[in-house]
Amino acid sequence: MITNLIYHVCPDNNSKIRGNMEIQFINEPTMVELLRVIKYVNRNLKLKSLGKIATNAPLSDDHAVLWFHKYKIGEQIYSIAIWKDKVVGVSHLDVFHGRRNHGGKLAITIDADFRGKGIGNLLLKNMICQCKKKGISIIRAEPTEDNVKMIQLLEKNNFIVEGRAKKAFNDDEKGLIDLIEYTLFI
Repeated sequence: MITNLIYHVCPDNNSKIRGNMEIQFINEPTMVELLRVIKYVNRNLKLKSLGKIATNAPLSDDHAVLWFHKYKIGEQIYSIAIWKDKVVGVSHLDVFHGRRNHGGKLAITIDADFRGKGIGNLLLKNMICQCKKKGISIIRAEPTEDNVKMIQLLEKNNFIVEGRAKKAFNDDEKGLIDLIEYTLFI
């Protein structure tokens, strides 16, 4: 049961989170909120709980400045899950503009202690809603082949497999592994 759920952009979302949690979703972040995201990323990098990402190096506050600038000019979209003033999940979309369609590349991360509670699903649904409102018609995602939870989330939300990038991601432990290319047409 959700005791307090705030949607800044997509109030029609009626999904549920298991457990009695008070979660706030922020879809229009301020610089302060993006600085909190930096702390979230760095905390989870240190704990090695973010899974496969492009860097293992800590992020500086300068990243928040860059992200905020990209958000303000429409190159990135965010949905941030907050529990008790702590960032527990983030989805973001890097927007690209084409001749026919606008689209973007999706990433979602959930704090290890909050996985399996439906937060990723709500972050994705918020992102889809924001994309519709901004005229973005294509969402792409490229999870690694061993990211079963992300693959299940994408397939549950009608993403289709478009291809496979062979040995496209260098995993520190496994070496080169495949990325699965998913697309959702909105």
